[in-house]
Amino acid sequence: MPMSAQNTDPIVVTGMGVVSPLGTGVETNWSRLILTGEADVAIVGGAEGSIDPISVGGFGAARALATAFNDDPASASRPFDRKRDGFVLAEGAAVLVIERLSHAKARGATPL
Repeated sequence: MPMSAQNTDPIVVTGMGVVSPLGTGVETNWSRLILTGEADVAIVGGAEGSIDPISVGGFGAARALATAFNDDPASASRPFDRKRDGFVLAEGAAVLVIERLSHAKARGATPL
């Protein structure tokens, strides 16, 4: 948040566990607060980082990881291909700004 911005609302950190953080509740909880008028705008986000020795070792031991395309990583992740041989571990993050339509229009934003 820019130093010039005045934060008049609470900052809340919610742990969602080892699931898709942005698809399981964070945005739903804040959308509800916006719909009920308790908040005008919220910055919501989630991240998942599962590439660690235990995860790689466990999935490797279970033979769940893709191995057929180690020389061509771009071809390794093929979830709908008949010749797939496992999955590829990945990490990701996303942040969304959700807000009341009136708030977006007041700041000149084009709603998606």
